[in-house]
Amino acid sequence: YYTEVGSFPSPTSDWPGMLLAFLLTTAGIITLHFIHPYLDKHLRWTDRRALRFMTEVVLTLGLSAVLGAIYFLIMIQPEMIEDGDISEPVLRIFIILLILSYLNAQIKFSLYSYNQYAVVQIENMKILRDQMRLRFQALKSQLNPHFLFNALNTISSLAYRDKHLAESYIRKLSDMYGYLLNTEQKGLISLEEELKILDTFFYMQKIKYQERIALKVVVPQEYLKVSIPPLTLQLLVENAL
Repeated sequence: YYTEVGSFPSPTSDWPGMLLAFLLTTAGIITLHFIHPYLDKHLRWTDRRALRFMTEVVLTLGLSAVLGAIYFLIMIQPEMIEDGDISEPVLRIFIILLILSYLNAQIKFSLYSYNQYAVVQIENMKILRDQMRLRFQALKSQLNPHFLFNALNTISSLAYRDKHLAESYIRKLSDMYGYLLNTEQKGLISLEEELKILDTFFYMQKIKYQERIALKVVVPQEYLKVSIPPLTLQLLVENAL
């Protein structure tokens, strides 16, 4: 409208043309909405990017040209043009539509590229998280049999030497496995919780090794609420032993 008239349309006098433009634009958007799923199925960006890009440009340009021709025939009829030559208006609108169609395809390609990048990053994070969870589960599965085997051996020797100490050891063992059951489904626990169960674990080791081992824990108060995977400290202490 601006390229032909030289001014913007007036809502009071040019409302029929504005209404028609709005209806034709809406029809074009709805048409593209139903066409794109077909393109996504038969001409995906991942398979033929250049061809899909050109198809987007040509499709949008062709549809816009048809809608523009409808608007032109209804609102700006050829006989209304003074010299009857419509080649210049058609050329101007074609150039405008070509630029807009190219920008439309470029925006869609940019959105697709960003979405693909985001999807890949999310998948990589999921894979990394699953790997870490599997490694942690493997460590826990290794810990349980070894720990239980060593604990039973200790109980067997204590049963003959000191029954009261054996009873205390069994209670601590019960606390340890209660902790294992409670944290089995948890990904993270506070450092404060882990330190408490570490005391229990080391008490059991102290009964076994007596004065040959010692454990000193120095943790600033502000770190006690930090989250860590369960049994992390126990694994470190056990490896040290």
